Amino acid sequence: MALTSTGQLIVAGDIDQDGYRAAFVARLNADGSIDSTFGQGGVAIFNMSDDEDSFSALLIKPDGKILLGGSTYNASSSNYYDLLLVQLLPNGLGDPVFGLLGVTTANFVAGLESILSLALQADGKIVAAGGNAVNSYDMQVVRFMPDGSIDTSF
Repeated sequence: MALTSTGQLIVAGDIDQDGYRAAFVARLNADGSIDSTFGQGGVAIFNMSDDEDSFSALLIKPDGKILLGGSTYNASSSNYYDLLLVQLLPNGLGDPVFGLLGVTTANFVAGLESILSLALQADGKIVAAGGNAVNSYDMQVVRFMPDGSIDTSF
């Protein structure tokens, strides 16, 4: 969770949606009520794979955009999870200049990959730290460009 400059709380994680785990983010007002002006009725849900998606990291950028990191099940490869990075506009809708309508995924190794922490560099590049479950959950660090593409120079 993270606190916005206006005192609202952004919370993220995963929820059960029709028997599948979906990634979600919601914005709460200072009194704890759901802010219905955010996303769709106060919540944005990402069910990328109709199986298992989750957010584990959250960062509010200086411009108010919201970065979320986690994992998404890759249905094209049995039992494998890819990195999931989402950027939302302050109103909770996907940022059209980031990835594909605010969503980008990355796959570097077979197995469970997940973003567990996010940091923003002064130049707008995004550093995502997490791990993969190939060899006892090795650490994994990836840098993304401000548009959500992978920074191959890193």
